[in-house]
Amino acid sequence: MSIELGKLAPALSALTHQGTWTLGENRFSSSTCVFFCPKLSTAPFLLELERRLAEFTSIGVEVIVITSGTMRNVRASEKLCLGWELTTQAAFEWGLIQSEDPEYGLSFGPAMFIVGNDMLIHEAVVSSSPLWRPNLDQIVQRCQQIALGNVSTSPPVSGPVPNDLGMGMYTFPNGRGQPPVWVPRDQK
Repeated sequence: MSIELGKLAPALSALTHQGTWTLGENRFSSSTCVFFCPKLSTAPFLLELERRLAEFTSIGVEVIVITSGTMRNVRASEKLCLGWELTTQAAFEWGLIQSEDPEYGLSFGPAMFIVGNDMLIHEAVVSSSPLWRPNLDQIVQRCQQIALGNVSTSPPVSGPVPNDLGMGMYTFPNGRGQPPVWVPRDQK
């Protein structure tokens, strides 16, 4: 399924250390920045995101990072809202890339979406690389634009989110430590 900028965001919820989180329930935020991350226990950008969280909250942006893993794969954080057990259906509705890792099993992402309090998707990046890391400077800047109501100052206001590889998944056929291999959905 493909996500379109300027269209309503699909439903999304995740289990967190604070209980169940649901997209759109925090009406005090100007927008929500949703990061999908295959591995929350080892994601290097989490420390940077945690360090810079005040930049998001100072402009009214709620931040959540979600994985398809289980609670045991999620480290506790006093600042970040970390969610787990993303369903396959939700990952499909959000247009996430599926991958398989010998250690973590089936996972989705990485990706980043900015959803306004109007529930429209204002920005999206869906990566086909399991090693993709978001540029937090650009994301904070875009969130500031959205908070100020400048929602049309970015590339396309509507249209499909680019996904260079289409539907499929990464696998590690030669074991961990070897390069992943992309397998398009129609070749499985």
